[in-house]
Amino acid sequence: MKKKIPKSVYIIAGAIILITIFAFIYFNYFYEKESFSVNPVLIKLNIPAGAEAVNTIKITNNEKFSQNFKVYLNDLEGIVSISEDEFSLGPKESKELKLSFKDDKYVAGVFPAKVIVETSLFEKQIPIMLGIEDSNHVFAIILESIPKYRNVYPGGQLGVDINIFDIKEHFLKEVKADFYIKNFDDDVIYSDEGRTLIVDEKLTTFKITDMPKDLDYGDYLFFVELEYEGTKSVAGYLFNVGEEEKKLFSGDLKIFIIIMIVFVIGIVGLFFYFMKTRDELLIQLRRQQSKELERNLVLFRGSRKQIQQIKDVRVRKKKLAKLGELKKKIVKKIKIKQKLQTKELKRLKKKGKKVDIKQKLKAWENQGYKMFETEKEVKKISKNALDKRINKLKNQGYNTGFLKK
Repeated sequence: MKKKIPKSVYIIAGAIILITIFAFIYFNYFYEKESFSVNPVLIKLNIPAGAEAVNTIKITNNEKFSQNFKVYLNDLEGIVSISEDEFSLGPKESKELKLSFKDDKYVAGVFPAKVIVETSLFEKQIPIMLGIEDSNHVFAIILESIPKYRNVYPGGQLGVDINIFDIKEHFLKEVKADFYIKNFDDDVIYSDEGRTLIVDEKLTTFKITDMPKDLDYGDYLFFVELEYEGTKSVAGYLFNVGEEEKKLFSGDLKIFIIIMIVFVIGIVGLFFYFMKTRDELLIQLRRQQSKELERNLVLFRGSRKQIQQIKDVRVRKKKLAKLGELKKKIVKKIKIKQKLQTKELKRLKKKGKKVDIKQKLKAWENQGYKMFETEKEVKKISKNALDKRINKLKNQGYNTGFLKK
């Protein structure tokens, strides 16, 4: 007889086919992929004054046709040079370009620029943050965004954590600090100069700056210059100015909504669980099976306690090992029997014979939670403990005659 395929299989297969069709339509007709990609998306580099360095960028043509590329800088001419400024790439082809940095001005600071990559269809700009430090600079500076101020927008605020580490002699130093914000055309948007900081091995501070209301959207550079005894230490932080994120809910309301969603999901889950297990006869069988297994395990626990009282270690270990092996064997047999019982109950349920199901349940219950053919082996391992358990079960009304054999 040919096995009937469940309806759920057809439903899942249909859903997979529909998802595949929608994904194909979306990625082929609606998804706007980039004409080409550039890696990395940010070039951040610190070099000592008068030093040289090399970086690379990889450009990949994502189109199904060839494209002509132009690559150039909007600033830092004379400090940064590109190995190739015009070339062609076929479909899916890639090319690596070398960016060479060479400082010959010996002026410390943080300098922004952009590598501009363009074709007839598309343009990408890769920000460059070039930090030039005095070769004997005293401090290392780490700048990090303050989470509360990550959404930077015109008229909003920028918040930056500033961690300063003394990498020379560790003693109190009075340091001159300058703070700037520049766009990538090297225009100064904000400056706060001549501040005094006291640094002793390490200093953690912060800077919160109001953004102009007429500030254009785009990338900007916040940077710090520390000057001590004629040497400068510098660091920069890239941030983007965009639209203000509208906060629909407060923090407490968000937590409440999350709790309510979890609660509703829990209620729905319980509803489906009870819908699935509402069959009283099946529940009754599961209860009987649970009791049956527990009664058998009670006998093993009693035997184990009795064996643990044996003083001879070698004998005790040997008996415990045998009992453990027997327990696994018995539990496996019980599980197999219970699985067959469940299968039989479902078969009778499909025929709609409720009376027959009740008779089966009663017959299974009256069997007395037997432990099949191996109870004699348990009795051999620990006779005294087993006898006590048998008498207890007998007093409770269970059929235990087979255990005395």
